[in-house]
Amino acid sequence: MDNSGISLDLMRTFVRIVERGTLSAVARDLGIGQSSVTRHLRELEEALGAPLLSRTTRRMALTEEGSRFYARSTQILQLVERAAEEVRDRRGTASGTVRISCTQHWASCTSAASFSSFRTCILGSMWNSA
Repeated sequence: MDNSGISLDLMRTFVRIVERGTLSAVARDLGIGQSSVTRHLRELEEALGAPLLSRTTRRMALTEEGSRFYARSTQILQLVERAAEEVRDRRGTASGTVRISCTQHWASCTSAASFSSFRTCILGSMWNSA
């Protein structure tokens, strides 16, 4: 079994096939030909070394291996999406150390409320007053 041929795109296509029930529906969803969807499925099955779907002209059903692979694939794709969301969310968040140097006079003239609102607005829950 050569796992190098397994990509997230092939996994997504397989999950869609299972959830939509037909290759033609997935082809329409993805805006590609049905032969491309069939080729993606065949590539995935070859990389795994096992058939994932049992197909006839009228019906398609998951094999035992396909059922297991579908369950794991949905978990993996959800984890990948969560990881991507965390990175996207984190990119917009301020991070790092903020050091403020000032004279004692300026510090005594600046109201604590001003600094407190800055801290809350910019730093949020990341504040560490060490």
